[in-house]
Parts: sequence; structure tokens; C-alpha cells
Amino acid sequence: MGNSNAVKHGAFSKVRTGLEMLKGNSGLYMHLSEWRANVIADLGGEDNLSEIELTLIRRALYLERKLILFETQQQGETGKDTDAIYLSWCNTQRLTLDRLGLKRRKRELKLSDYLKQKGQPA
Repeated sequence: MGNSNAVKHGAFSKVRTGLEMLKGNSGLYMHLSEWRANVIADLGGEDNLSEIELTLIRRALYLERKLILFETQQQGETGKDTDAIYLSWCNTQRLTLDRLGLKRRKRELKLSDYLKQKGQPA
């Protein structure tokens, strides 16, 4: 059975996979913070989520970060190896989000809301 010292004080005590890896004022940090908040809101709020669900969100967030960085660094460079890695990350993220129960929903959009989004008077 063992004890939990390794988790509290060992290799796992400083594992950083989410937002704590980034500076609080970077564009990537702001995007990922909003992304995480939206996912949690879509699932009914943090109070309604289990620890396992929060772990899955953290993993999906980690993959979102990797995908964004990969997309911005590649800038059109493709190859068999890079495509396979990218597709693997995309598929893993999709499966993780699917496991959380996220799905696309149609939204009714009023003309006034659309114009407001576009910055035009209704």
C-alpha cells in the first residue's frame, strides 16, 4: 500500500500542466483561462464537477495549450511526423472532451444579438 509522501513531497508535488505554467498577463494565458471557464460553465459549474472531471478538464486544457503552440509554431510546415503528432493530440482532446459529455448545441441567434457582436447598432 505505501504512504503518500511521494505525492506530497516527491516528483508529483510540482507537476504543472495547466494555467500555472503561464504568466497571468499573456494572451495565451487569457485565452486558456477563458477556455477553461467556458468548459466548466458548460458542465454546470465547478461545484457540480467531480475530481475526475476536473482532472479531465485539466488534461484537455493541457492539450489545448500544446495545440495552440504547435499551430502557431508550424505556420504551414507540414510533414508526416508533425501531422501524426498534431492529429494525435487533436483526437486525444476530442475524446477527453467527449468523455466529459460536451457536445455542440444549436443556439438561436437574434438579429439584434448578431448586430451587437459585429459592433453595429441594432
